[in-house]
Amino acid sequence: MNRTALIGASSFIGHELISLNPDFFIPTYFKNQIKNGIKFDICNDKISNKIDINDFETIVILSAISNPKHCEVDEYNSYNINVIFMKKLIDDLVLHKKRIIFFSTEYIYSGTKGNYKEKDEIKPINNYGKQKYEIENYIIKNSKNFCILRLAKTYSFSKSGKDFHSQWYNYFINNQLKEVECFSDQVFSPISTFEISKALNFLINNNINGLYNLAGSKSYTRLECLKLFLKKFNLNDINVIANSINSELLGFEMPRNVSMDISKITNLGIDLKSYEENLYEL
Repeated sequence: MNRTALIGASSFIGHELISLNPDFFIPTYFKNQIKNGIKFDICNDKISNKIDINDFETIVILSAISNPKHCEVDEYNSYNINVIFMKKLIDDLVLHKKRIIFFSTEYIYSGTKGNYKEKDEIKPINNYGKQKYEIENYIIKNSKNFCILRLAKTYSFSKSGKDFHSQWYNYFINNQLKEVECFSDQVFSPISTFEISKALNFLINNNINGLYNLAGSKSYTRLECLKLFLKKFNLNDINVIANSINSELLGFEMPRNVSMDISKITNLGIDLKSYEENLYEL
């Protein structure tokens, strides 16, 4: 098994990956301390000075300002972290000939057609997507040993998560709420943190490089996911108010349809399930 560092392990996805693979990764954190983790400040530290870089074959990068609205409101700070200092981190890893696994985003796609393949034209419409795409290109230009994962909307089965599934659980099961608003025109291919962990382990252990969409096997509107959730838990008395994405209210442009074709990654032998399949296996 390759020894792997996970940069940005204090993020939502990072926490999930660590909990699913407690012995697989050496985690780093910035503000939120992690047990057995290494503090790393991307703006001020060199990763090669914080870990014994020669002990690691692969470095997984989750670290980012990943809130799209934050990237719009504070474009200067988000660009510094997501692009300027991220490039310095990548330069350090390339210098030490490390394999890079970089988590990109579905938001690099414009959202005008859906069912995106990796080779489709890229036209991000918000700062977050543009920043991630700039780093994709930088990695491709400067490294020959990398794997870029364009990650879909992520959910977990944690009762305390910040994802849409966990929030619904808290709204309806814990807090007994009876009404909710939900986008009816946002389409994605959601993926569970368990599926991400499974795919990541496979890619690392088999030394697979390249550019891949990483998503669930089926696309849904957010409203369709909500209806599946309510059916699963027999919540028949919830008043669902369907509404449309309003970019002005959100504070940023959100691509409407970022469903992805995952045939490239599943052809490697990775089985990725749909939201419905995972939901009914709870």
